[in-house]
Amino acid sequence: MQYKEPFVELHRILEALKQQDLEPALQWATENRDALLALGSSLEFKLHRLSFLNLVKKGAGSQSEAIVYARKNFIQFVKRHEKGTKTESKLEINFIFILLFYVFRSPDVNGMSAIRTRRNR
Repeated sequence: MQYKEPFVELHRILEALKQQDLEPALQWATENRDALLALGSSLEFKLHRLSFLNLVKKGAGSQSEAIVYARKNFIQFVKRHEKGTKTESKLEINFIFILLFYVFRSPDVNGMSAIRTRRNR
């Protein structure tokens, strides 16, 4: 029976992801942070980034929520990556904070046209 549990949990997370619900995946990544870090995985960061971008996509009405989310969730990655980890990780974190600055000062109501252009290069 215990061998079945990880697969049941995986199925539950995948079903939630199909519904664009990141919460179960974020919870799993948080609970398994040490193992993910030992593997050099950036899954937790990428899930938070996606969650943040989903808030940004909602437009100006979600500005405060997106800023609070970023402050609450990305500070741990800044502290972790300041200690000399991969340059790619530092660039990802810088991207988030530049995005915060740009999106909510952009004349584009949603700010997403610039994000799509930048990410597709």
